[in-house]
Formats: sequence, C-alpha cells, structure tokens
Amino acid sequence: MFNSTPKIYWFFFAFVLFFFFVSTVNASPQPSIVVFPASVTAGQEFNIVFNASDLEPLTTYHAKALGGNSFTEVDTWNSSWLQQNASWTSMPTFTTSNESSASATIKARFDPNTQSGTKDLIIRITKSSNDPFYDSPIVSVQVTATTSSPTPVPTSTPIVTPTPTITPLPTPTPKISPKPSPTKISENTDTQEENQNAVLGLREGLSEPSPSPLVQGVSEKKFPVAAILLIVGGLIIMGGAGFTLFRKMKAEGYNNSENEEIT
Repeated sequence: MFNSTPKIYWFFFAFVLFFFFVSTVNASPQPSIVVFPASVTAGQEFNIVFNASDLEPLTTYHAKALGGNSFTEVDTWNSSWLQQNASWTSMPTFTTSNESSASATIKARFDPNTQSGTKDLIIRITKSSNDPFYDSPIVSVQVTATTSSPTPVPTSTPIVTPTPTITPLPTPTPKISPKPSPTKISENTDTQEENQNAVLGLREGLSEPSPSPLVQGVSEKKFPVAAILLIVGGLIIMGGAGFTLFRKMKAEGYNNSENEEIT
C-alpha cells in the first residue's frame, strides 16, 4: 500500500497537466461587447467598446460592427462609413498586448434607412481576410427610424409694383383777350340801311352818316340801330302812303264836284 500512493499522485498530476494543455490548445479568441447604447436613432453615430482575449500576442487585428436584419444594417466608421461587405483591409484595427488580449473602441451606426424596432448587434474580428473570424455574443439595441423632414418649398419673392408717380400738369396761364376796339357799324347794318334807303327812295339824297364816337362805343345789344331804322322807315312809308291816298281821294272828290256844277 505504501508503494502505490506515489503512483496515484503522479497519475493525478499528469491528468491535470494534460487537461490544461488541451484547454490551452483548443481555446479560441473571444470578443465581447462591454459598452453600447441601449437605444439610438437610425443614422446616429455611437461607440462600441469591446474586449478580446486568447489572441496572438502583439498582433494586429481588424474589427467591424454588424447588426440589424441579416446583420446588414450597421455601418462601421474608418475615415468614412463602411458597409458590412466592405473589405477587411479598410476596417479599423487594434493590436493585442503581451498577454494576448486587447480592449478597443470603434464607431458605428445603424443605416439611416433602418426601420424602428429592436435590432441585434455584434462585433466581428479577424487577423486578415484569409484567417477565420470571431464574433461576440449578440446584444440588443432599440432603433428609432429617422423622421423625414419635409422638403422646404421655396417661396416666391413678391414682385413690388411701383406706384405710378402722378406728374402734375402745368397750370395754363390765362391769356388776357384784348378788348375789342370800337368798330364802325357792321357791313350788315350798312346793307340794311342801303335797302331801307332804296325802299324810301332816298338813296341818292342821303349820304352814309359817319358814326359818332358815342355810337361806336355802344354795344349792338344795348342799341339796336337796325331795328329802330326799320321802324322809322316803316312809319315814313305808312305816312307817305296815307298822305298819297288822302290826296288822291281829295282830288277825286274835287273833280266830282266840278262835274256836278257843269252838269
């Protein structure tokens, strides 16, 4: 019994050493997300902090974020927004320490066209495009769709119609009409007088009277000379005719009386 005890110890020690060796050989890199937003708006940038262990020491790895429907709705930032199918060489990098672990931060966003809902999010890392990649456990993020802003309609600039300026017309200067100079009796008056003289038989004996200064200065409307002359001429004609008729009747009566005496 005494001689069998050391063999049991050696067997137990060999088993533990073998298990440790196998575990070390079969261990795979394991990234894990430690900081992420609980909710975001589609298109909003956010940071993802992750840890990675069991990596090769002092080695550069690439990392990118994946999420949403079929893990295609998340973009990773590296000088510009990169979609999930961009090349690994364009993705951001991080370097491990001597202990084969690392802690890094990358920027990501859900695509601006992502619809509202609870979305999955993971980190994927690899050493190069020819090496295997490793994913972190899934975390959930509440995404709110972006509200589209209405396109502003340009307002038309109102056209200001200039108010017409009223140009005042020049006030006409009243012209002073010259006072009519006194004139002689018009030709019509002369003609009327001539006709009257012809009726009376006095044309040859009468001379055209010269208008006096008083007559020249009087308006025709105030002194109707022609009407007065016509009236006077009519009276003369009537008187002459009456006188002639009287004489004729008297002469006939005288002759009748003589004839009676002779008889």
